[in-house]
Amino acid sequence: MINIRKYPGLNPNSKIIADLDMTFYKALKTAFERGQKSIWQRILQHNQTQVIIAISKDSLPVLQQSIFLPVYFFHVAKKNQEVVNELVKDTALSYKTISYAFRSDARPANLPEISDYIINKFIEGVLAFFHTILFIEDEKVLLNAINELNQMNDDKYDAHTRFKIEDIINGGGTQEQAKALRFQEDLKSLYAITQRRAILGLKSWIMFLYSLNEMPEDRLLLLEVNIELQYQFFEDLLSDVIFIRKYNHVSYLGLSDWDYTERQDMKVYSPPSVYDWLLHGLCLYLLKGNAPHVMMSVILDDDDHAFLFEAVKKQLDEYKLNLPKWYRLFGLAGDSKLTSEQEKNQILESYEERTRKILTVFEQLKINHDVRQNQELVAESLDIQRINEFKERLKLAWKKQCFIYDLFDHFQNVVIKKSEKGLQFFGANILLPRFKMMFVENNFQQIYGSADLAADIGRRTSNSFLSLLTPMSVDAPLVEDLVANLDKHIKDLTDKGFPPNLIIIPPEFSYRTGLLKLPDFKQKVNPEDLSDFGSYRDIPIVTFYSGVLSNQVILTKFDMAFELDIYQNKEWYDNRLYLNLKELSEGDINKEFEKDKAAWKKDEKGFDLTDAQAKLRIETSLYLEIWSKGRFRIKEPKAFEIFKLKI
Repeated sequence: MINIRKYPGLNPNSKIIADLDMTFYKALKTAFERGQKSIWQRILQHNQTQVIIAISKDSLPVLQQSIFLPVYFFHVAKKNQEVVNELVKDTALSYKTISYAFRSDARPANLPEISDYIINKFIEGVLAFFHTILFIEDEKVLLNAINELNQMNDDKYDAHTRFKIEDIINGGGTQEQAKALRFQEDLKSLYAITQRRAILGLKSWIMFLYSLNEMPEDRLLLLEVNIELQYQFFEDLLSDVIFIRKYNHVSYLGLSDWDYTERQDMKVYSPPSVYDWLLHGLCLYLLKGNAPHVMMSVILDDDDHAFLFEAVKKQLDEYKLNLPKWYRLFGLAGDSKLTSEQEKNQILESYEERTRKILTVFEQLKINHDVRQNQELVAESLDIQRINEFKERLKLAWKKQCFIYDLFDHFQNVVIKKSEKGLQFFGANILLPRFKMMFVENNFQQIYGSADLAADIGRRTSNSFLSLLTPMSVDAPLVEDLVANLDKHIKDLTDKGFPPNLIIIPPEFSYRTGLLKLPDFKQKVNPEDLSDFGSYRDIPIVTFYSGVLSNQVILTKFDMAFELDIYQNKEWYDNRLYLNLKELSEGDINKEFEKDKAAWKKDEKGFDLTDAQAKLRIETSLYLEIWSKGRFRIKEPKAFEIFKLKI
């Protein structure tokens, strides 16, 4: 018998037993060590009475102290097989007897309702015990205990909840109304639902142990076949999985405390994640071919639907990679008359057929979740404050990268045009898919890096100026000596009457050449200076982060060489940047859909969408119009010279 992790702790000072009289535990241990069976049996009987009193008095502290005593005693006595067998037999029967206080088919109608926290704690204690005894040696004793566990089911669980939900949905009700009904109905069957979730957790756990080779296959198959779990409707299974995953951080039913090995005290570690290993139970139930009835219309939307497809697919793929380990558990079998390879392929085909059916359901869940989110998003109004904040980020990003305009302003060689006619369009009219989520109140999501759109427009505007010089760069001389050629072209321009007042270099020159070490180079000292790096012989040096500028060096009398024609509007940012964000009209939606129908009818996971679903996705998009109108001109070709440096 392997040593499974203690639960909730063997330390007498643990939180579970901190308030108990330690004499009580010493008496239990002493009775066991001396073989005084009647004494430890009376102690356990007394503890059962305490549990019943705690339930009747609605006393969580007493229940908390008493319900885990059998777990503690098991770890004290686990080396004595006879005592273990007696303990398992008596405790399982005791828990079943106590369970009648919760069950609707046995509970007198005149008794007051039991608090939900009492129900949860009782089932947590039962679950902790069965989690602890999974590896006892006597299978007959274990199976008898499991039989008692199975008899703790509440057969009066109300399966008509789905029909009530269906009435709400079909009657035009909202998801919120349906969820409120589900919550109220679940409260009426809280014991049955919590007990069912506990069994789902237990089945998931034994599969997880098997996946780690911490449980042999024969024990796994024995437990899986005999521990009963039944779902009539798929939405109940789905609801249980989502609920446990959602509340694993608060140790729902103690599941997040489970581990498969002892851990050293005072060492920080991360126990196995319920969020992940619970999927074993979900996949097992669906793979065994006893899948519950699926009715998509009554499945209430949940954020977890967006992630379950990938999580389930990942788990199913892992089984497939090691199918010989799992196929017997899933009830897969080939024809024994076939060859070994043929039988193997037959089993694989059967597995893939089952997984396709499962994934189709979770695919549809995700699509439905996205549709509901999109419907809510489309119905919301744009938040003006968020739009304005976004525009400010765009403006700043554009301004920072559209350095070329600042350059022309600095040298005062800008010509203001009264008309846009004949000017170049520097910008874009962009469709931003699903961007509406950034500008609403209830479904808000941040899209990081969105301001890069404006930065890119600014860079492209600067590139337009550099592209003007590309033809002249083709025949520019390729040289190796940076200093000599800087000095040469400075002299040449000066001799022609155009003493240079600007040097343009690629950014790589700051570290791939000796520029910064030149005697006549001065580092930038004034943050407001025009130059990026500094100056050479008191001539400012600037750079552009552009693929157009590779190894070219441009020396120029800038104000004489170039001119910028620009259209301005006092309503625009900096008088030059037109910026607008708007929703799509019905005509816009249809136009975008027809542009690329095939692409829109696939979501980001490649799932097929209907025309209506695809158009709904488009409707969550926004149009961004961001541009300026200008034209760069060479005014005097003699006022600039270019050479290329070999680096």
